[in-house]
Amino acid sequence: MKKIISLCAGAALLFAGVTPAVADEKPTVVVIDSGFDSNLLNPIKEVCILVVKSCNNGQAFDESAGSSDTPITIRSNWLSEWAHGTKMADIVRQINPNVNLILIRNAIVLPSGAINVGGTREFELSLKWVRDNANKYNISAVSFSRGSNAWVKTGKGCPIEPGIQNEIVNLQNLGIATVIAAGNNGDKVNVSYPGCIPEAVTISGIYSQNYTPKIWSSYRETRGTNSGALTDFFAMGNFKTIAGPVAESTSSSAAAFAGYWSKVWTKSYTDTYKNISQNALQRFVNVLQ
Repeated sequence: MKKIISLCAGAALLFAGVTPAVADEKPTVVVIDSGFDSNLLNPIKEVCILVVKSCNNGQAFDESAGSSDTPITIRSNWLSEWAHGTKMADIVRQINPNVNLILIRNAIVLPSGAINVGGTREFELSLKWVRDNANKYNISAVSFSRGSNAWVKTGKGCPIEPGIQNEIVNLQNLGIATVIAAGNNGDKVNVSYPGCIPEAVTISGIYSQNYTPKIWSSYRETRGTNSGALTDFFAMGNFKTIAGPVAESTSSSAAAFAGYWSKVWTKSYTDTYKNISQNALQRFVNVLQ
């Protein structure tokens, strides 16, 4: 059972509506990924956060226009990696067209066009940036569709980085959900790291057996999704995006849920989580409503 600031994780397929937040400005979702084609996304802010001096400005931190993107031509075998962030950000705004996007790049782009994907330190620093800028940009959620299931083989339990866990809790206290993909290893007991951190809002995948998204009685857990006690909610992951299609991936399920969270966000983490849970059944969330 997830530890959710004095709230136990509940069930979730949304049949009834959750009242959206009433706010004077648009909510913002921060998408953290390797990188983005920012020209396709119209973000309100772009950031590059690394642990080496490899952002576009030659430093380890850059928040200038275009900093989530790269001027380097990506090699063909890395194009799908680079497109991943663009797909996730587009899914967020498909679910909530009224959302603002902030894009944070965590990957090094080598002069050859190859990519070194960011690690736990980049993720922690990114969460800290979100905390420091939460009020300025009216941030409602973080979407992070990365992870590894390798920890399961160690037998040592979820390899929680205290710094990351603390930042997730800090964001909860500001009303912000850190939404993380459960992973796609077909593991029905364990979710990927960092989704296994109890305070993360971890999303597993569902699909319609008849591929009729509006008929919710047809939805089932996807064969490939990781899931288990640490799954908070299940969400659909089939989308056509500006960077290509995605199907039955918990990456896209997490992005979709982050977009949905921003639609129903009350500015209280606990209240928003509770509202979604109480208006749901079996943890399946209708992000399309």
